[in-house]
Amino acid sequence: MSYEGLVCFPETEWVNVLNPSTGQLRRFRCPSLLNPRPNPTTFREESWTTYFPGYCAMGFGRDNVKGSYKVVRIFRDPNYCDILDVNNGEWRKLWKPNRYKVDVGRKSACVNGSVYWLRIMHDHVYTILALDLHTEEFHDVPRPPLPKGIMLEAQIANIRDRLAIAMPVFHPLQQYELEIWSMDDAPQDTWSKTHSISLVSLGIEESRSFTPVTLSKQGDVLFYDDEDLLFKYISKTDELQRLAEDISVISHYVENLVPLPAQQVELRTGITCLHPLEIEPLDRIQPRSVHEFLRKGMRGQRIFQISRNSAMEKQNPHACRFPAWPAASVHLAN
Repeated sequence: MSYEGLVCFPETEWVNVLNPSTGQLRRFRCPSLLNPRPNPTTFREESWTTYFPGYCAMGFGRDNVKGSYKVVRIFRDPNYCDILDVNNGEWRKLWKPNRYKVDVGRKSACVNGSVYWLRIMHDHVYTILALDLHTEEFHDVPRPPLPKGIMLEAQIANIRDRLAIAMPVFHPLQQYELEIWSMDDAPQDTWSKTHSISLVSLGIEESRSFTPVTLSKQGDVLFYDDEDLLFKYISKTDELQRLAEDISVISHYVENLVPLPAQQVELRTGITCLHPLEIEPLDRIQPRSVHEFLRKGMRGQRIFQISRNSAMEKQNPHACRFPAWPAASVHLAN
């Protein structure tokens, strides 16, 4: 998860918040889960490919009033969730109405001070759940008028500070498209379908999820799927290009030089370095090998790669080192 240049990635017992621009890493031990593992019969095996790994639904964003960054963890308790204030490092229990349930591991998006999740039920029925990070209150959000309802593979995203839903749709005559719906700026209860991207050229025989990353001023869309493939849609020519494969996470990133609050933590992580890379505008990205692509990014974007140094871990398993300059490509397991 990332927001405003900060990256949040959970482990089993820790939540990590990283600022690649300053090289700062803060680690927060998580409260124990009373019922950490879901019932294995609750989820179909193939459905996990669209989820953030773990036994919780996570959220990360900023309180627009106080300016503090917060991490939300929704688990199987029907009435409570955990919320972390990164500024003071304190976890608190937050009351949650029983009806506000989120699938374990479902991805989230933060837009304008609220974290959003898709809650998908049976028979293409769904709701959009929001948590205001300032008032810390949950509420439902009006839904886009999807003619065929929702698909399990639908994903929620922040596209240029607007809430969006991306969903693959099968049409008659074997047409396979990615529809992107975006919430209008005003009024906030209306949605518009901004893109219908043909996926026929990919030769996909089974449904899969697609998550938008960013939108250029020309209307080009960068998105990735649950098979670790990265794509670029060129709106002017209605062309779809595959840019890279075997990725872990591609995430919108802007430089953030605001320091994370100081705290005393014990660094126990296998992450040992960040690799700074070059940047290139979105409209100039061309298909290339994954290694060549990961050396390049987008204007207003950075893709950063976090890697492990096994030799260093053997010498000092608790070491964690980061350069002072932001990196340009993400290789975090998501």
